[in-house]
Amino acid sequence: WKPKKFRAQGTTVNDGKVFSSTGTFSNWDDDGSYPKTELFDGTIYSGGTPNGASSDSGSAATFDFGEQRITGFSNLKINIFLSSSQASTPNLVSVNGRDITNECHAAGNNTWTTVDLQDKFTTLQSFSIANNNIYVGGFIVDGVIMKDSTTENLAFGDNGFYMPFEDQSDFEKDKSGNGNDFTKNGFTGTETNPDIVKDSPAGPAFGGVPTSGITTTSSAPANYCTWNPLNKTSTAITVFEGNLKAQLGSTGHVMITGNMAMPKGSSKYYWEVVTAGWNTSNQGPTVGIVGDTHDIADQAGGSPSILYRAEGVIYVDGSSAVSGQTTFTTNDVIGVALNLDDNTITWYKNGSQLYQYTSVSSSVDSWLPAWKDSDSGGNAVGNWGQKPFKYAPPEGYLPSSYGSVGAGVSVSIPSAKRYVGVATYIGNVTARDIKMEGLAPDLVWVKSRPSSYHIWTDSVRGVNKQLYSNTSVNEASNTDRLASFNNDGFSLDANTSSGGVNTDNYAYVAWAWRAGGSKNTFNVDGVGYATTTAAGLTAGSMSPTGASVGTKQGFSIIGYTGNGSSGLMPHGLNQAPNFIIAKNRDATANWFVFSKELAYNDALHLNRNIAKFSAAPAGINGSTSTTFTLGGARGETNTDGEKYIAYCWHDVPGLQKFGRFIGGGSLYPYIELGFSPAVVMIKNADTGGTYYDWEIFDNKRDPFNRGDD
Repeated sequence: WKPKKFRAQGTTVNDGKVFSSTGTFSNWDDDGSYPKTELFDGTIYSGGTPNGASSDSGSAATFDFGEQRITGFSNLKINIFLSSSQASTPNLVSVNGRDITNECHAAGNNTWTTVDLQDKFTTLQSFSIANNNIYVGGFIVDGVIMKDSTTENLAFGDNGFYMPFEDQSDFEKDKSGNGNDFTKNGFTGTETNPDIVKDSPAGPAFGGVPTSGITTTSSAPANYCTWNPLNKTSTAITVFEGNLKAQLGSTGHVMITGNMAMPKGSSKYYWEVVTAGWNTSNQGPTVGIVGDTHDIADQAGGSPSILYRAEGVIYVDGSSAVSGQTTFTTNDVIGVALNLDDNTITWYKNGSQLYQYTSVSSSVDSWLPAWKDSDSGGNAVGNWGQKPFKYAPPEGYLPSSYGSVGAGVSVSIPSAKRYVGVATYIGNVTARDIKMEGLAPDLVWVKSRPSSYHIWTDSVRGVNKQLYSNTSVNEASNTDRLASFNNDGFSLDANTSSGGVNTDNYAYVAWAWRAGGSKNTFNVDGVGYATTTAAGLTAGSMSPTGASVGTKQGFSIIGYTGNGSSGLMPHGLNQAPNFIIAKNRDATANWFVFSKELAYNDALHLNRNIAKFSAAPAGINGSTSTTFTLGGARGETNTDGEKYIAYCWHDVPGLQKFGRFIGGGSLYPYIELGFSPAVVMIKNADTGGTYYDWEIFDNKRDPFNRGDD
């Protein structure tokens, strides 16, 4: 077990960690009079004598916390001693690479000084001094002195124990100070092949951050890919040993994939697979990748897939593409290096290259690791970086983990709750606020659960305007509506109508999104502008009449007037939308749904249960990094002189994802998102009619698995 990270009560810093052994030190005098341990002994110095503090033994000393960095504080102080003779020398003292020498000298020279850096830092990642005549006493974070092995705020009790699992050799030892050690039996792990692997939300069990780059055989703390017991051909495959070992219990072609998708155009990944237990006289197992739309039930390999079979044949999309290559046998270590920058995949046997395939399809959105076999007893042990690799990955390749799958993505979301939320409430015909945990919405979609009404209100059209996605009717201005958008949710009027948002004793669910605010006609990332030019919404041949754009969260609301012919409409986002919903505000017309997952010109209707249909040549039929295309005269999207509203989204790692999957029937397909979703919306694109409605699930009506409502 790797326990969830334990935090001491009453302090934000000290929770039993030994800071002086968790970071990377360079040139600290650990053999002389000023060891690094004195940085964290709890002593804060005063007066004019530097003895007993920590200093360096060379021309410079650095300390890097690595993944054990301290974050989320509001005040940092450093206890330090500098001489006045150093006052004219910059970069003597730095925090996180930022020079703070002036701040130190301003606080005092030739004496111990506690430098108050106030709110200049909210993260303590690294610290360095550049002279062996500088002494450091310690760090104070939000008033708490950083100290090794401090558990003084914890009430363990006589029989209590604290086991942080920080070292393979003594993880059974009690670190509470009570000496209530456990006895370990049957553990044979070593630092190079540990029993406890680095695969936990709390970080690694052992190993820490690589000290010489990602190309070594050690990997950083993260959640790592494993075999996915929910995405396999049949129950004949069992998965165990932390989901790192998959085994076939009967003869027959079967396949299993990893549980972590690697998106196209997003860096380079490496993992290792050791196969065993199969009949070497047969063709043997295959190791490689399958695409996100691959049908796991396809026993021939299927499309899209790229697999290397033990007999020395590379199969692409189920057919032999390259033969006569080097074979591999049981217990060989097969390394797989997937380069999605250059669209190549390379296999290695025991550290030596087997073959490189240079035509990995760029039309596949993401790839999954895969293993396929046909011999009873055949098995595959995978390692995606949660254990040290047997062989060093090629230069620049990453392990398959959530710490690296998102690497290179410029957009990051610190708190998804700021941008999307779900709320449930019971109507009571009383004006009141509905709280949404700090979400200031620009779109609120309210569903009356006892009735058929879906009510849409957004900040671009105004809080007094409603659209109903269960019908094709035009926009309404009813009194049964929202009263306001707030910084932490929205407000209700004292509604009474059964088609309103606050009918007495009616149950409601509301799904809400934050875009760019509503300070002016055109809004981008919380700033309001009076014109499209000022807002930067000038791409394309048509102009919005109103907009609310959130570039970080990949969501925009665009109001426009149709021109009856065609044009390019700016969406304001930083990349092409994956998903657009548009509605005619002035006339009865179906809700138009564009998805990049559908064929060009194909579309869906939000208010109908029909299958996909061809909208050629009109409708919304494409999107770029700056615009989406409006076709010719079509009532749903572009009638001359009529007003429209469009809601545009694109994928944002950790926040939202739009895609497609192939139904698996009894196989229960697994859809990899990279996050735990708050809202899931599904439509069968191939089939329409009764029982093929849009389905919406959320974590407020169904907070626990399964989701049935």
